[in-house]
Amino acid sequence: MNILFLSVLVICSGISMQMKQDESSSATDTTTETNVEETDSSVSSESSDESSNLEEEEETTQISSAGRIGQGIEEVGSKITDFSIKANENLENLSEQMDIQQEINSDSAESLLNVEIDKLNIQISNIDEQIAALEETLELLKKNCNNLENCWDCTSNDECVWCSIEKTCHIGDSLGPANGECTEFNYGSCSSHGCEQYNSCDICLSDTQCGWCAKGEYCLSGHGFYSDVCEDKYFYHQEGQNECPEPQNNENDIDNNEDEISQIESNIEFLEESKDELYEEISGLERQITTIVRKAAKTVDISEPIDGNDYDGFSDTADEQAEEEKEDERNYQEEIWDWWANNTSNEISETVETEYDGLVESLESYQVEDEEDTQEVTEESTDSTTEESSESETEEDTAVSFLSLMIKNK
Repeated sequence: MNILFLSVLVICSGISMQMKQDESSSATDTTTETNVEETDSSVSSESSDESSNLEEEEETTQISSAGRIGQGIEEVGSKITDFSIKANENLENLSEQMDIQQEINSDSAESLLNVEIDKLNIQISNIDEQIAALEETLELLKKNCNNLENCWDCTSNDECVWCSIEKTCHIGDSLGPANGECTEFNYGSCSSHGCEQYNSCDICLSDTQCGWCAKGEYCLSGHGFYSDVCEDKYFYHQEGQNECPEPQNNENDIDNNEDEISQIESNIEFLEESKDELYEEISGLERQITTIVRKAAKTVDISEPIDGNDYDGFSDTADEQAEEEKEDERNYQEEIWDWWANNTSNEISETVETEYDGLVESLESYQVEDEEDTQEVTEESTDSTTEESSESETEEDTAVSFLSLMIKNK
């Protein structure tokens, strides 16, 4: 029992010493905290003074790296604006020079092309003249008046007239030859008087006052072996060459006439094709002129200068954004700290209460066991030991009560 009592006393004294150490350490901590707080307050006051001084010095400077970057962007924007204005001025001058040069080139090219067009139009006019002449010749050949050598053949063609004095056939009508080749003519029929009324060699030679001209096959006034109109070798008369010649075959003349007509028609067709090609060439030149004029009318659009002043105030905006981000970060850290402090304090309190409750329960159970042992010893001991046992129990109860009270106060 003495050993148990001593053990309890040792435990109580240890707890008491621990409590005193805790009180002294808490006092020390309080003193230390006071000193730290004083030091922190002095440091914070110095820091606040320094920061206030720095803030006063930095009122005209940026307070964040983003602000400094924004300030750089403002400076670059200003330089870009100046450069853009100068570049636009140079481009406008260059554009004016290009417009003038383009107009000169356009006028020169247009003049040259117009000259070429005039040359082609002259060629077309010449071709038209050639075609007109060929068409006129073709008309004559088709009418075949020039190949008719006597009055009867000539007047039998409605497109021809017979010049009675010249003894030639020409294109014409009832008003006379188309080109005025003669004034005395027969149209539609030959005159019915004199030798000209005979249309065959035999009938002509039967009249002694008439002769037959084999070249043209017509009867005319004449004597003997000659005539003022017909060549001697072609002239027949009753007193001279009195045997009529064989009728002339005009088929060769007709064939030659048809060949000539075909050749003239081919020439006219070739000239028409050449004229069409010239017209196409003129159209191409006119399209080139239109394109040149349209391009010359175009102007180069110069865009407005780049306005770098749009970045003015960018540094202030960046500073404000940086401050907002810092404030959000501080609030977040404070929330994290509060959460951690509350949760950690609650966990520590629960742990301490659990440990002390366990210690009290252990002591109480130990006391119950000791009381049981004491009762057994009391029954076996003498009356003399009963008094000592009761005193020791009283001391033990006092110690246990004191220890329990201290633990609960703790």
